Amino acid sequence: LPYLFTYQKYPELNIPNTTNSLDGYFNRLKSLLNVHRGLNLKRKMKIVFEILKGKK
Repeated sequence: LPYLFTYQKYPELNIPNTTNSLDGYFNRLKSLLNVHRGLNLKRKMKIVFEILKGKK
């Protein structure tokens, strides 16, 4: 588990010590995909790519 305490090793990067924000973001992403039921995998991947591309 070499990356477990990375946030302590590099405090100047301001890395959060929990994954709450990441979990929340993935939950939002899943909600956006669930609205579009019936899409094939290729189209779902395209939606995810566009959402992540727009995230800055």
